[in-house]
Amino acid sequence: MTNQINIANTAILIWFVTPLVWFVRKIVPDRPETEQLVLRPKHLDAILLKSPELALEGVSMELHRLGNYALQMVRESLPILFSGTEEELKSLARMDDNVDSLHVSIINYLGNLSQENLLPEQSDRLHNYIAIANNIESIGDIVQTNFVESGMSRLKYDLEMSESTQEVLSSLHEKVCWAIEQSMQALSDDDKKLSRKVSKAKPEINRLAVQAEIHLEQ
Repeated sequence: MTNQINIANTAILIWFVTPLVWFVRKIVPDRPETEQLVLRPKHLDAILLKSPELALEGVSMELHRLGNYALQMVRESLPILFSGTEEELKSLARMDDNVDSLHVSIINYLGNLSQENLLPEQSDRLHNYIAIANNIESIGDIVQTNFVESGMSRLKYDLEMSESTQEVLSSLHEKVCWAIEQSMQALSDDDKKLSRKVSKAKPEINRLAVQAEIHLEQ
């Protein structure tokens, strides 16, 4: 996978985090203790550390798994925030534990790989993969920190969002989910064209974020 596509996808994930943080910023931010970690890596074989190219391919596959799992969290988060039960909110929190678990495995593996004799291009890929893993992990933290706690507050205080607010946030949520899904596909397929397409969607997402902010301030 080329250095260019890795950098592009890292940038996509970075700008994704900002609007997602924003549209739950006004609700409770504290994070509870995490629970059992169960998601384990499938492609991080210690034997492959002596073959960096193969090891990096394994990391690429794990990043795709991590991204898809984070995408599942994001997809489920807004409906659960609006009307989910306490058990559904706890299940969403456990998904972040799984993201954290796989993220730690990927970072530790890349740390071990960095001790090997890497070509300059392989070293660049390694550092790009660290950045991508960290940005995906932050998506899970945002869902856990903001959506889960906000949903628990909704239940505690018997709150309900208006239909108009749900519609505005749902439009932004739908576009963000699309961006994550397409960026993960671009990462998996080394698809520069798709990566550029997602990057070009940034103004639209920013527009939806501003629209939601204006609505919430009314």
